[in-house]
Amino acid sequence: MPPTLKIGEVIESTTTTFSAQCKLHQPPPFGSFVVSGGDITTIAVVSRVETKSVDPGRLPMALGDDLSNQDDVYKNNPHLDQLLRTDFHALIVGHKARNIWHQTLPPTPPKLHSFVFVCAEVDVKAFTSNLDFLKTILNAGIPATDALLAAMLNYSSSTQSDRDAFLFNSGKKLASLLPREVSRLTSILKQLTANASPV
Repeated sequence: MPPTLKIGEVIESTTTTFSAQCKLHQPPPFGSFVVSGGDITTIAVVSRVETKSVDPGRLPMALGDDLSNQDDVYKNNPHLDQLLRTDFHALIVGHKARNIWHQTLPPTPPKLHSFVFVCAEVDVKAFTSNLDFLKTILNAGIPATDALLAAMLNYSSSTQSDRDAFLFNSGKKLASLLPREVSRLTSILKQLTANASPV
């Protein structure tokens, strides 16, 4: 099944991560899966989102002191769409070769200016049928790793035919990967039930 929705364009790319620019304030959800097309289909998990000035030397200023509705800030300052940008960063967790998902890094990362798409639910379900990729996220050394794991598993669970079984198996896999970190494991597991939401 083809990707469901074009969400951004790659502006930075490495062996393990890529960054993409999307429409202002319209990033894919934290913990969701995205894919980048091209010669190789790369699958990644959205690990960080940021909105900032287009000009790195010019920080945004507060403009709503005299307004009661924050939407009026943009209505009164239509130029903001040209001065601000939203980027999202994604951790690469696998790729597709010969129509099969592999939970290994692709031979090459996505090309600059490749399009990024929301990963189709059927592909999320297929990719997460094997939970070995959880180790990739745990070892990535990125900020908020535990929150990312929980958000990704909650997101993925919404694509499963048996959500409870998926989360149970995910908990077992995490327990095997964190045998000496009971407090950390407990914290992640609590977030699985607290923050579950549909795709």
